[in-house]
Amino acid sequence: MVIIFLTILTSIGIFIGRFLRIHTIYLFLTPEMFIRPLINMWSHPAIIFIGLLTVVQLVFFYTLKLIGSSQFMNEMPSKKNNEFENDATKEQEKYSLSPLAFYF
Repeated sequence: MVIIFLTILTSIGIFIGRFLRIHTIYLFLTPEMFIRPLINMWSHPAIIFIGLLTVVQLVFFYTLKLIGSSQFMNEMPSKKNNEFENDATKEQEKYSLSPLAFYF
């Protein structure tokens, strides 16, 4: 729920910055110049843009979340694989040279 709320706020912020061209400094210099366009911005095209941008952001977010969780699940070694990796690591350690071996 928090993600959806923040995504809606982000979409509104992108709309304000992209189409209304309002910067934060106007809030301090001329508050009327900042607040009036915010009140008048709620037209049908603005709401459609904000809604579509919210959907696009949520799709990207949940896609990346799904990819991240599937990669995490693929990296989780099972007990059999872990035992095999330990044996392979021990074999590699037997035949590898330590960094100090080059000095002697």
